[in-house]
Amino acid sequence: MPELEASAHILPPMRAGAVSAIVAALLGAYEPARAQAPSHEALREGAATPLPISVDWHAVSDADVERCGLSRLRAGTIERLVGAGYAIVERADASGVRVWVASAPAGLRIRVEGGGVVREETLEAGPQCDATFALDVISRIAESVDEVASALPTQPPASSSPPAGPALPEPAQPAPPEAVQAALDVTLRANQSPSYQLGGGVSVRARLPDGWESGARMELTGHPGGGVTVLEALLAPFVAFQPSLPGVGAYLELGPILHLAASDARSVRELDLALAVGPQLSAGHLLAQLLVYGRLRSLAHRVGDEIAFDTGRVGLVLRIGAQLSDR
Repeated sequence: MPELEASAHILPPMRAGAVSAIVAALLGAYEPARAQAPSHEALREGAATPLPISVDWHAVSDADVERCGLSRLRAGTIERLVGAGYAIVERADASGVRVWVASAPAGLRIRVEGGGVVREETLEAGPQCDATFALDVISRIAESVDEVASALPTQPPASSSPPAGPALPEPAQPAPPEAVQAALDVTLRANQSPSYQLGGGVSVRARLPDGWESGARMELTGHPGGGVTVLEALLAPFVAFQPSLPGVGAYLELGPILHLAASDARSVRELDLALAVGPQLSAGHLLAQLLVYGRLRSLAHRVGDEIAFDTGRVGLVLRIGAQLSDR
């Protein structure tokens, strides 16, 4: 630097030495400060291996893919993350970052987790749900991954050799719930008459996104007494909201009941309609429901002056059953 050298010649020797010392001190203070603040990209480039990232797309519905033009969402996200220096893997362990993308009523829900840090939010598609929405989702996934990755412990550089230790078992990943579930149950019906019926049923349900379930059940209950044998067959579609498994959810069913009664005097065949609503418990193989039900008609059977059986209009249903799958 010629200008500095020229200035040093016209200064007295002691003052020139003081200026040189100050300049050197300032330069020395600046370089360590810059070295102590490496960027996140530099840390990633100095790591022994790229940070593993797994992305789960199974909960994105085909309807959302077609409606919002999300066919490039998966490929675009992978290109963005690989370009940022990450490694896309089938399943990331505790040292990596896990990403879940799922359909939501208003758009897509994103959850990014790693190192005890979680970033979760729902991106609304808006009325104009098109390919630009996919670009917004890709950008938000990349930003969330960077935020979570910055909280992970820095991997040692390739030149360092960490001490050998026992291999840690890979943490167990929760198994996704079965898409289709079937159950057998014992059913007890009781009403204000009081009368009761005992029987059983079988149900088949499909698990939908966001905790919803839908399906149908067939049920047969009966009551013999007072010289009258009563049988009732129910065929009911149902809908349920089960936000977590295991856990308690809300259940509603509506369907026709075929009422059959026979005695020494006569036989009766009537069609009725019943609505039932209440909580259900799903835990492993156990499925239990406690419902309040109402029906359109009250059917009573008399033997002489006595009422042998009365369905009533309102009652309770208790079902305890076994699911074929524990999830």
